[in-house]
Amino acid sequence: MEVYLELRGNRWIRVTGRLKQVVVSKGRKSLRYVLVGETVDKPPSIKGWYSMKVPAGGLNKLILKLIEENTGHIVVFGRSEDGEYVAKTESIEALELVRKTIREVLVAKGRTMQRDYGLGEESLKQSNVVGKEEG
Repeated sequence: MEVYLELRGNRWIRVTGRLKQVVVSKGRKSLRYVLVGETVDKPPSIKGWYSMKVPAGGLNKLILKLIEENTGHIVVFGRSEDGEYVAKTESIEALELVRKTIREVLVAKGRTMQRDYGLGEESLKQSNVVGKEEG
Protein backbone atom coordinates (compact mmCIF):
# COMPACT_ATOMS: atom_id res chain seq x y z
CA MET A 1 0.00 0.00 0.00
CA GLU A 2 1.33 3.44 -0.86
CA VAL A 3 1.12 5.89 2.04
CA TYR A 4 1.63 9.65 1.74
CA LEU A 5 1.95 11.85 4.84
CA GLU A 6 1.75 15.62 5.21
CA LEU A 7 4.37 17.06 7.54
CA ARG A 8 4.70 20.50 9.08
CA GLY A 9 5.20 23.33 6.66
CA ASN A 10 3.00 21.71 3.98
CA ARG A 11 5.72 19.19 3.07
CA TRP A 12 4.82 15.71 1.83
CA ILE A 13 6.59 12.37 2.03
CA ARG A 14 5.85 8.97 0.57
CA VAL A 15 6.48 6.45 3.34
CA THR A 16 8.66 3.65 1.99
CA GLY A 17 9.43 1.62 5.08
CA ARG A 18 10.64 1.64 8.63
CA LEU A 19 13.95 1.83 10.44
CA LYS A 20 14.48 -0.27 13.55
CA GLN A 21 16.38 1.42 16.36
CA VAL A 22 17.63 -0.09 19.59
CA VAL A 23 17.30 2.39 22.44
CA VAL A 24 19.27 1.87 25.66
CA SER A 25 17.94 3.71 28.67
CA LYS A 26 19.09 2.98 32.23
CA GLY A 27 20.54 -0.35 31.17
CA ARG A 28 17.34 -1.54 29.44
CA LYS A 29 17.12 -2.15 25.73
CA SER A 30 13.97 -1.47 23.77
CA LEU A 31 13.07 -1.36 20.10
CA ARG A 32 11.68 1.69 18.37
CA TYR A 33 10.54 2.02 14.79
CA VAL A 34 10.90 5.22 12.75
CA LEU A 35 9.19 5.95 9.44
CA VAL A 36 11.42 6.18 6.39
CA GLY A 37 10.27 7.99 3.30
CA GLU A 38 11.10 10.12 0.32
CA THR A 39 10.08 13.73 -0.21
CA VAL A 40 7.47 14.38 -2.89
CA ASP A 41 6.05 17.66 -4.17
CA LYS A 42 2.46 16.60 -3.52
CA PRO A 43 0.47 13.38 -3.23
CA PRO A 44 -1.00 11.86 -6.37
CA SER A 45 -4.36 13.22 -7.46
CA ILE A 46 -7.09 10.62 -7.68
CA LYS A 47 -10.59 11.13 -9.08
CA GLY A 48 -12.60 9.70 -6.17
CA TRP A 49 -11.72 10.38 -2.56
CA TYR A 50 -13.18 8.71 0.50
CA SER A 51 -12.08 10.16 3.81
CA MET A 52 -12.26 9.80 7.59
CA LYS A 53 -10.60 11.45 10.58
CA VAL A 54 -7.70 9.59 12.17
CA PRO A 55 -6.23 10.34 15.62
CA ALA A 56 -2.74 11.84 15.57
CA GLY A 57 -1.63 9.71 18.53
CA GLY A 58 -0.45 6.36 17.25
CA LEU A 59 -0.30 7.52 13.65
CA ASN A 60 3.17 6.01 13.18
CA LYS A 61 1.95 2.58 14.30
CA LEU A 62 -1.03 2.87 11.98
CA ILE A 63 1.16 3.79 8.99
CA LEU A 64 3.67 1.04 9.77
CA LYS A 65 0.85 -1.50 9.73
CA LEU A 66 -0.62 -0.11 6.48
CA ILE A 67 2.66 -0.19 4.53
CA GLU A 68 2.94 -3.91 5.27
CA GLU A 69 -0.28 -4.49 3.28
CA ASN A 70 0.31 -5.30 -0.39
CA THR A 71 -3.05 -4.22 -1.75
CA GLY A 72 -2.00 -1.62 -4.31
CA HIS A 73 -4.19 1.09 -2.71
CA ILE A 74 -3.11 4.66 -2.02
CA VAL A 75 -3.75 6.37 1.33
CA VAL A 76 -3.02 10.06 1.92
CA PHE A 77 -2.81 11.37 5.49
CA GLY A 78 -3.35 15.14 5.46
CA ARG A 79 -3.28 17.42 8.48
CA SER A 80 -6.55 18.96 9.67
CA GLU A 81 -7.02 22.22 11.54
CA ASP A 82 -7.76 20.53 14.87
CA GLY A 83 -4.42 18.69 15.07
CA GLU A 84 -5.74 15.38 13.80
CA TYR A 85 -5.25 13.78 10.42
CA VAL A 86 -7.66 12.95 7.64
CA ALA A 87 -7.09 9.67 5.79
CA LYS A 88 -8.11 9.91 2.14
CA THR A 89 -8.35 6.89 -0.14
CA GLU A 90 -9.42 6.22 -3.70
CA SER A 91 -11.89 3.46 -2.86
CA ILE A 92 -14.23 2.38 -0.11
CA GLU A 93 -12.30 -0.90 0.16
CA ALA A 94 -9.10 0.98 1.01
CA LEU A 95 -10.99 3.08 3.56
CA GLU A 96 -12.35 -0.07 5.18
CA LEU A 97 -8.79 -1.41 5.39
CA VAL A 98 -7.73 1.80 7.16
CA ARG A 99 -10.75 1.52 9.48
CA LYS A 100 -9.91 -2.12 10.29
CA THR A 101 -6.28 -1.25 10.96
CA ILE A 102 -7.31 1.57 13.30
CA ARG A 103 -9.40 -0.92 15.23
CA GLU A 104 -6.45 -3.29 15.51
CA VAL A 105 -3.80 -0.73 16.37
CA LEU A 106 -5.57 1.98 18.36
CA VAL A 107 -8.92 0.80 19.69
CA ALA A 108 -7.70 -2.66 20.72
CA LYS A 109 -4.93 -1.02 22.73
CA GLY A 110 -7.43 1.23 24.54
CA ARG A 111 -6.09 4.45 23.05
CA THR A 112 -9.38 5.82 21.77
CA MET A 113 -13.08 5.24 22.20
CA GLN A 114 -14.94 3.33 19.50
CA ARG A 115 -17.53 6.08 19.09
CA ASP A 116 -14.76 8.52 18.18
CA TYR A 117 -13.47 8.62 14.61
CA GLY A 118 -16.51 6.79 13.21
CA LEU A 119 -15.47 3.22 13.97
CA GLY A 120 -18.87 1.78 14.84
CA GLU A 121 -21.44 0.25 12.49
CA GLU A 122 -23.70 3.31 12.76
CA SER A 123 -21.00 5.52 11.29
CA LEU A 124 -21.00 3.53 8.07
CA LYS A 125 -24.65 4.41 7.62
CA GLN A 126 -24.09 8.06 8.50
CA SER A 127 -21.96 10.62 6.71
CA ASN A 128 -18.53 9.86 8.23
CA VAL A 129 -17.53 8.23 4.97
CA VAL A 130 -17.52 11.04 2.44
CA GLY A 131 -17.05 10.45 -1.27
CA LYS A 132 -15.92 13.43 -3.30
CA GLU A 133 -15.39 13.61 -6.99
CA GLU A 134 -12.54 15.79 -8.17
CA GLY A 135 -12.26 16.95 -11.74
